[in-house]
Amino acid sequence: MEQIELNNNDIHILNTWGLKKDSIKHAYHLIFKANDTVLAEKEPINRLLIVTEGRAKAQRFSDEGKTLIINRYISDGFIGELEILNDISESIAEITAISDLHCIALPKEQFQKEFNTNIVFSNMMAKILANKLLNSSNNYANSALHSATSRLATYIIENSYNNNFADVLTEVATSTGMSYRHMFRLLDDMCNNNILEKTPTGYKILDIDKLNQLINS
Repeated sequence: MEQIELNNNDIHILNTWGLKKDSIKHAYHLIFKANDTVLAEKEPINRLLIVTEGRAKAQRFSDEGKTLIINRYISDGFIGELEILNDISESIAEITAISDLHCIALPKEQFQKEFNTNIVFSNMMAKILANKLLNSSNNYANSALHSATSRLATYIIENSYNNNFADVLTEVATSTGMSYRHMFRLLDDMCNNNILEKTPTGYKILDIDKLNQLINS
């Protein structure tokens, strides 16, 4: 993780969100590399992050050590808003960068008043939360109504970076609702059809068009 000063685009975004100069001076820019942990589960929440570029995934862990992806990607949204709005002191999920991730950080201590009283900011936050709810609904529908092949193809596309897919496969099986063995059979089929190629670190997407076609299969 790298911390730098706000750029002109960051300041424009914050102005659009109704934040004033006196508040903006406390904000800063964070850069996470792919696979960096942005926020650990049960980590104290001391800032709100506005994602300006890149993708990340949110996941939760069971007491048995299983992992469930609860949000397949985050882009142009918030990280930490659910905890702040519900006055929860620790993160309810782990956030991991899928690609290089750029965020504007708003320290909770300096921005708490803005979170509670700034109407423009509150309306923007409500819109983001509504989009998250819609995405969750679409993800549930995808799991309930689409084939295992479709779910796996969707997951690979949404969690790949530079056409490389390197997620932990036990987590992929859990998140797509299929057995580990069945998932491996589907991955082998995709490799045999020259859609994917097995690599030492995961899989490389060879034919994104064919992979997209599997989503509607």
